[in-house]
Amino acid sequence: MNRLLDKIIPIINPLYWASCGETCRHWDKKLNNLMDLNTPFEKEGRYTVKMGGFIVWVENYPYGYGEDREDSSGLKPHPKMSTRRRLKRYIQKHQDAVRKKRYENKAVISDLVD
Repeated sequence: MNRLLDKIIPIINPLYWASCGETCRHWDKKLNNLMDLNTPFEKEGRYTVKMGGFIVWVENYPYGYGEDREDSSGLKPHPKMSTRRRLKRYIQKHQDAVRKKRYENKAVISDLVD
């Protein structure tokens, strides 16, 4: 289902018609591999996360989303749009899991106090 949406959404949604920078297949593959390996990430800056030793831009979706901020060429390579959508879902899933764990911990503490 996600593959079908990955084909349809760029056609019907104008947000996907423009991109900041060119797509880098090498970076796209590397970012997909990190997600395939379920690589953890941590907030690095206001708009970035550190993931598998790379600093990844996670703001300005979908335009600059997923770019490699530490690329030595200075080009700031971008993944394909389908990878940007996947990265957004990946990060959201992990953030939701963290929120759920915090909520459960608060509930346990609340039960202990009562």
